[in-house]
Amino acid sequence: MITGPNAPAINNKGDVAFRANLGDSYPYTNAILIRTAGAVSVERVALVGDPVAGSTISALSIPPLRLNKFRKVAYVCTLADGRSAIVLDSTAAAEAVAITETPRRAAAASSVSITRACS
Repeated sequence: MITGPNAPAINNKGDVAFRANLGDSYPYTNAILIRTAGAVSVERVALVGDPVAGSTISALSIPPLRLNKFRKVAYVCTLADGRSAIVLDSTAAAEAVAITETPRRAAAASSVSITRACS
């Protein structure tokens, strides 16, 4: 069951990606889903607990999603190890585009927000 759909993004092909809760009772599982143009059902792109950058997704952020013509969705998430990541994802695979340093390293450094691009 899908509840609370929000943050929709549409591309020029008519595909729609959106955040939603999965399940019929609390606690819900947060997910990012996509419905491709002409499809009857939705496909899962990302789910809390999915692996990203050597950790797992613990929360999907509220900012709007971005969806390109290749059906790849860009979103921000928090990882279980405390880092944040910008992820480019499809129904096939996730790629971390940028992640913050681990909280311990950031606390030890004088700068609070250190990011690096992922290759």
